Amino acid sequence: MSRPVPVGMIDLWRVVDTFRDFGLHQITENSATLDYASTGRLLARIYSHLSGVVDPNSGKVPRTLDVTAVQLATELLLGWLAYALDICSTGRLTVTGLKVALSVLTNAKPAEKFRYHFTLLSDPSGALIPAKFEAYLQDLLKLPVSVFEGPNFFYTPQASQALLSGTENILDLGEAK
Repeated sequence: MSRPVPVGMIDLWRVVDTFRDFGLHQITENSATLDYASTGRLLARIYSHLSGVVDPNSGKVPRTLDVTAVQLATELLLGWLAYALDICSTGRLTVTGLKVALSVLTNAKPAEKFRYHFTLLSDPSGALIPAKFEAYLQDLLKLPVSVFEGPNFFYTPQASQALLSGTENILDLGEAK
């Protein structure tokens, strides 16, 4: 998927700017959705900015993406996002789910991704909102499930509670034998 859909060449801040251009940057409620056509337009806009971007792996500037390549990449990524995020086949994707998925897949330093993800989870004062964290985990853990890593990475309702409870469970490897 990474070759026909060069999502690793997309800069995180290009994704953030595109959400801003579409007026979606202020949307924080988990019920806000986009239909597939609107999501396709969003992805096409993101891909349209790829010409002249240096490939982080090869260090070379790729040839300009033509309209057909942009359409193909958009359709493939939209299909995968629909498979990963729209489990009930509603024809709509949540805006927060798109923000999480695209920001995970894009090219950025880990610290930049962590900072952006924290803005998705917190209020303006920087306090973590548990309900947003719960929804974030649900959206984030749909991604590995969509590439058949469900047995290793999956969501349970107890996951966020365990992470936020402050209790520690220390596993003594000597006891595990």
